Amino acid sequence: MVGIWGEGVPNWIMAGSTFLTLGVAIVAAIYARRAAHWTKDQAVASERQAKSAREAVEVAQEDAEVAKATSERQRAEAERSHRLFMQAQLDALAPVIWAKASPTDQTPPGGDLFLWMRRDARNQGGGMGEWEAVTEKLELPREEKYRFKFSVHVAFRNVSDTVARIDILDSVRGQFHGFDDGGRPFTVVPPREERGIVWTREWSTDELLLDAAPFDPLDSTFRMHFEVRDQGRNVCDTYEFLTSLRFFSRDGSRLIVTPRRTFPNDEGVATLVPGRRYERLDDETAAGSTTE
Repeated sequence: MVGIWGEGVPNWIMAGSTFLTLGVAIVAAIYARRAAHWTKDQAVASERQAKSAREAVEVAQEDAEVAKATSERQRAEAERSHRLFMQAQLDALAPVIWAKASPTDQTPPGGDLFLWMRRDARNQGGGMGEWEAVTEKLELPREEKYRFKFSVHVAFRNVSDTVARIDILDSVRGQFHGFDDGGRPFTVVPPREERGIVWTREWSTDELLLDAAPFDPLDSTFRMHFEVRDQGRNVCDTYEFLTSLRFFSRDGSRLIVTPRRTFPNDEGVATLVPGRRYERLDDETAAGSTTE
């Protein structure tokens, strides 16, 4: 009796231990399965949150770019409006010039004839002859040497109430009286007054009959550019004279000289070149852009 009980108790204990271990394993499996399910749900939720965050960042970036573009456009419009406002104020300071070119000469007085010639006999041991007005068409052989000149008096009339400074930019192969030092010719014209400047061009028959080069149309052209500014150098306009004089042509080895007595009205008046410049305003704008 005792032996049977002593042998049955350990077996019962072992069986109970086995069932207990199995139960613990089953419970652990259940919790492990639930934990795995929870981890998967958390991963899906985290991915959704990350996607939402990325989409929010993209929307924020797009909004920032739109706001930046809008701000830049508004700034550009404000600067343009300010520029137009400043230009309108500066326009009131701009002098207005009426410029007319008329034939003239210094020695001798030319009246309305402005092409002059004189004999050049220096290659024959002689000297230079006196200036004479060309009053009719001439055909000169190559062997005869002459010099020609014509002068233009340019009158600058200030028709505004602002002092005008006039700077001559360039002229085709001519010289200005009183500016022999190589400096740029200029003049200052008070309001409602007039000032003038004389431009002279000379030629020789040798250069006009040069065989090595074709006849240059500029040899019979009066062309001049000049700038007009106010005293404060705020506004600058450019004007142009362009007149075809048609003095010279060639017929073989002969030089054909055709005088003209006056400028046509539409050629003797300077025209305004489009594109007014606001120099001081432009300088301030450039200085401001370099400091940004």
